[in-house]
Amino acid sequence: EATKAEAEKFGREEVLQKNAGQERLAEKDLKDYATEQERQQIFLLESQRLGFEKQIDAIDKEKDPALKLEKNKLLLQKRDVQEKLNAILEKEKKLEDEQKFLAEKSQTTTIPAERKGFESRRWDIDKEIQDIEKKRWEVEKQIQDIDARVSQIDKSSEQLVIEKNGLRDKVLGADKSLREIYSVVMAREEEKRRGQAQYQIERKEALSKARTEEKEKVQRQQWTGKSQINNIPVPVKRKATRSFE
Repeated sequence: EATKAEAEKFGREEVLQKNAGQERLAEKDLKDYATEQERQQIFLLESQRLGFEKQIDAIDKEKDPALKLEKNKLLLQKRDVQEKLNAILEKEKKLEDEQKFLAEKSQTTTIPAERKGFESRRWDIDKEIQDIEKKRWEVEKQIQDIDARVSQIDKSSEQLVIEKNGLRDKVLGADKSLREIYSVVMAREEEKRRGQAQYQIERKEALSKARTEEKEKVQRQQWTGKSQINNIPVPVKRKATRSFE
């Protein structure tokens, strides 16, 4: 399940990075249409965003790996010290068990010399236990120090996560501000292109209308010419009449 969650997280981050890359390519094209003031704002925001992204890279590639490496070294060191402590505790327990056994024997024996031997051995064991307790305290102190350092590293790692999230928010803020500027640039360019397109349409319509009117004028002239030809009077031939004379 953890592997699946990590894969899904990686997939989401890959999609976000891909979309961000495509968006920045589009921004690069739109920058050519920005005004001088807009370009200055864009330059400032892009510089800030780049600075935030460099800080995030430093956390991901330097600070966080360094903390993890240090923590792993401490945990390995703690394992070795813990093994030493376990050996000391085991030896201490054996001495305590022996001391307890000798105390029981000392109480049950009726032979004075034997009781004296038991008591003498008990005193020796007691001194050994005191010496081994000192060693145990030293080793336990080492473990406490290691745990404190590991805890401090965990706090530093948590602080890095908070810092990284804050930087990501700043990157998103810069992206939002840039997106607003580019939206204005895009809207202005679209309006300009719509105006140019409308002008081209009107120009074509005007040209088409002029051509149509010219064609109609020519046709009227042609029809007028034909009508004048048809209205010319035809001379009437008079038949010669002969006189009865």
